[in-house]
Amino acid sequence: MRSIDQKDLIAKIHGDVVVVVPNSLDLITSYVVREQEDWFEDEIKFVRELMQPGMRVIDIGANYGLYALSMASKVGANGHVWAFEPASSTVSFLKRSIELNKFINTTVIQCALSNRSGTAKLSLDQNSELNMLCHENGSALKSEDVSLTTLDRYTLEHRCEQIEFVKLDAEGEESNIINGGAAFFAKESPLVMYEFKHVMQVNLALIRQFEDLGYRSYRLIPGLNLLVPFDSTEAPDAYLINLFCCKNDRAQLLEKWGMLANSQTDMALPREFNGSLWQNLLESKSFAKSMLGNWSKQIAEQPMARWMDLKKALELYTLAHDLKQSPASRYAALKASHGQLETVCKESPNLGRLCTFARISWELGERVKTLEIMAQAMDLCTKQRPTTLDEPFLPVSQRFDDINPENRFGAWIVASLLDHGESLQSYSSYYTGKGSLRNLEGLLRTGFASPEMKRRRQLIQMRYGLQS
Repeated sequence: MRSIDQKDLIAKIHGDVVVVVPNSLDLITSYVVREQEDWFEDEIKFVRELMQPGMRVIDIGANYGLYALSMASKVGANGHVWAFEPASSTVSFLKRSIELNKFINTTVIQCALSNRSGTAKLSLDQNSELNMLCHENGSALKSEDVSLTTLDRYTLEHRCEQIEFVKLDAEGEESNIINGGAAFFAKESPLVMYEFKHVMQVNLALIRQFEDLGYRSYRLIPGLNLLVPFDSTEAPDAYLINLFCCKNDRAQLLEKWGMLANSQTDMALPREFNGSLWQNLLESKSFAKSMLGNWSKQIAEQPMARWMDLKKALELYTLAHDLKQSPASRYAALKASHGQLETVCKESPNLGRLCTFARISWELGERVKTLEIMAQAMDLCTKQRPTTLDEPFLPVSQRFDDINPENRFGAWIVASLLDHGESLQSYSSYYTGKGSLRNLEGLLRTGFASPEMKRRRQLIQMRYGLQS
């Protein structure tokens, strides 16, 4: 990561993709790219896995291009990315990124999409992610005139056909874009990722609007990186921003690829759970190697019924990560493991069970619940100051699976909770400000801080003038 000049920053994100952004810690994308060396949304990982050579995709609201550039790197010379971005300043950065990556498969369209053609005013925020079209009389503090067209008109005129994926993030303009793309969505059958939560407002009307076009909505299960049907009758997790939707033919294809579960099937598990799947899983993890012998001894000494409940949860979790299982079976196994752990933790909670329960809750996308469980685990950790745990468990995050605590288990378990807590409590320390410094300082003292957490601390201090 280095500066091109005082105003611009060039950085690499996942996959050695180069992105050029303004060199400012006061801007969301610029800050997040420095902090995480990527974008903060779980969905970008799914989209990267989805992309295949030759795919043709559309990015509506490309901004600085973290999605568009990532997709362009995957679809190759035979694929194509159409990236719509109306703001002239943002477009200039995106075009420079495309040039530095030497992508010849990406078309940038400096234009806003809506339900009509013509011109409109685009209100300009300091953070380009928050730019939006003005539909009411009156002028924004800062704005520019932009060209306007519809998805139907553009794709017809430029023969954009066989589109397999559309990203739709237009700061409240999504409904108009869908109306202006009704013929496109009827003719084509892409997977669509759309922002259904604008600022703090959940837009359930978008789900119904897509349903009227034959598109069913899905949400991402981050721990399995697959999509499952979204239930609009249940309150979504407060951190959920994006949904996906598609027609049945696309859903069937994604299910065949192992990336979507359309139904939940019962798991074919041994009734008595006498398998050793959980043991095979934990034996492969560095963190568990020094504890396996003690676990075997403790299991032999405790009541069989108590151990069998936990073992069942671990077996189910292991099956959920078995790629030989169908997507529906994997999701069903993870849900069943979660339910089993919830019962175990209500009846007899301890630190290891709470950590495992938090891990599975996060993998299901239940971020708020995960933070609540982790707070309970941290409270136990503070009171008990453990030097080991007497039964099998999983760390709260995958990063700590391969970190051996050696003779510093207490510091290791505290670090796992602080590290994952910082990642989950906010999308970025851009939003927490100095409020995260205390936890980050404590995390550094454990000796197990990740490079990202070290960067978070430095960026906060730099942003608020606490260090140069």
